[in-house]
Amino acid sequence: ILSAAERAGRLTPSVMAALAATLGSPLNKTVVVAGGHSIMEAGKSVGMLTLGVPPSVAMRGGFSAADAIFDGFGAGGGLTWRKARLILDKRNEKAAHCATAAVDPAWLEIDNVERRSGLSVAEFREQYELPNRPVILTDVVLVGDQPISFDAYCKYSDANNDELPLYLFDKTFCKTAPQLAEDYAVPELFAEDLFSLLGESRPDFRWLIIGPFKSGSSWHKDPNSTSAWNGVVRGSKKWVMYPPHVTPPGVRPSQDGADVASPVSLMEWFMSFYEHRDTVGYTPKECILKEGELLFIPRNWWHVALNLEGDTVAVTQNFVSPANLTHVLAHLRSRSPALVSGCSKASRAGLYDRFVASLRQHRPELLAGVEAAEAAARRKQEEQHKLAELFKAPVAAAASGGNATAHGGAANDSAAGDGAANGVVAAAAAGGGGFSFGFKL
Repeated sequence: ILSAAERAGRLTPSVMAALAATLGSPLNKTVVVAGGHSIMEAGKSVGMLTLGVPPSVAMRGGFSAADAIFDGFGAGGGLTWRKARLILDKRNEKAAHCATAAVDPAWLEIDNVERRSGLSVAEFREQYELPNRPVILTDVVLVGDQPISFDAYCKYSDANNDELPLYLFDKTFCKTAPQLAEDYAVPELFAEDLFSLLGESRPDFRWLIIGPFKSGSSWHKDPNSTSAWNGVVRGSKKWVMYPPHVTPPGVRPSQDGADVASPVSLMEWFMSFYEHRDTVGYTPKECILKEGELLFIPRNWWHVALNLEGDTVAVTQNFVSPANLTHVLAHLRSRSPALVSGCSKASRAGLYDRFVASLRQHRPELLAGVEAAEAAARRKQEEQHKLAELFKAPVAAAASGGNATAHGGAANDSAAGDGAANGVVAAAAAGGGGFSFGFKL
């Protein structure tokens, strides 16, 4: 229903969006709209309306400006439109292109993540978790043929043509669907999860994920410096991953890591940045995770996953093991509600203390090991700082043209004194920039 202001002058973009949604897509011709509550008061009619949208652009709104000029109400109560104009900006043209673009086969050619089977817990921990390396496990996901009753979502998925398709994460599936919980078991390699010591107060950690073709998760690191695994039950996923110290092209994290700016959709990133993926000084790890395979995602690795088939179904879980405990504790120690996640804001600041208390009660040997390692690291850092300070005075003296000897006294032989000074300078330079020494369905 048009307001008095809208009848008297320029229509707002929201009204034009309602009109665009009513008319359908694409809007590339002159149309006549019958009276309706979404456009005019009941019983009224709208006259001729020309929308100048390129035929190649499929639109249901999403424009930068909308203008409508009209004469006012005619004798019969109708509204005569002189002209209407939708102005598409570059961003929306790109969004429409991303929504209809095909997945480039070149994106799927590289597969450089190892596939392994038959790993023991010790082998997995030594070869992958401790070195913080990704791996695909081919023998821990058993795929069944049970249909998933999800009519409304399936209809959406079948008809989906969105730039950013709806991607479902259900973190309560084990509670809301107990039958799924009975069919779901954590693989032995990941069974030791120290966050389980917190019981019901632990952060969110497991999800059932369902998405249509071209849906997926945008660039991110998993929460609280945890590691994760992702098992595909149906469909397949294209993964791209970078280690913690390499920021993917097109991604701009905030200084504290709490926020990440990246392209709106995965398709936009692939279309704009995939060909530049190795321009950041590192060739990323890539793979297509297939039905019945499981991928280990090491702590703090950047990653995206693009669903390659309709109704792709996966189960994922984040965990804390002895191998990544030190990093998780360091992350939680910030006590920052912006950095700690997976629980209510009110409880985030206290998660570190609760976790440490649980470790001290149930796994004191692990906590003692972490504390001893941190104390040793602090001592080493202090020693390095003292060593750096020790060389500052001789280097400064040499830079100003003074003489310095290894013994700290005056040199009887100027050549010997210069040589001693040079020896100290060389030693300092040699330091090189600081003295850094099965689940089943």
